[in-house]
Amino acid sequence: MCGVERSVFRFVQARRKAPAFPFHFISEKATYNSYIFSEIRTSKSDYDKFTDNGLLKSPQGQVYMHEYGHYLQELYYGKFNYYTNIAISGGTNYLIMLKLGNSEYNYRHTWTEIQANTLSYDYFNRPNYWNFTDFPTDNNFLNLIKHK
Repeated sequence: MCGVERSVFRFVQARRKAPAFPFHFISEKATYNSYIFSEIRTSKSDYDKFTDNGLLKSPQGQVYMHEYGHYLQELYYGKFNYYTNIAISGGTNYLIMLKLGNSEYNYRHTWTEIQANTLSYDYFNRPNYWNFTDFPTDNNFLNLIKHK
């Protein structure tokens, strides 16, 4: 893609409003979504499906909620600690899983990914449509959340 295309989307729910959140569009050939440098990186076509179908009906909806969980980790730990601990650990885990030939399923069960799932699951009011197989959670991580 020429240049950097950016869009801002607001996640809205019944009781809370999330801050404006930037999306960074990457190649259509990419087979992943990620959160890095305070942006959700995704393809334009995946984002369009999401905006056309909404949070609940889009397969990308829960992926974006998961990536938002990484944003919540960054808020909790601070940028420096997030990038020197969580991001490096998550990236290393992913590379190890690829090298060992293990499936992405195993990667989804690392602490960095489960914590992101748990934080977003709670942030979005524990939706009843949550897919715990693809986005496992652990209530032990809920101690990070400060409730009003």
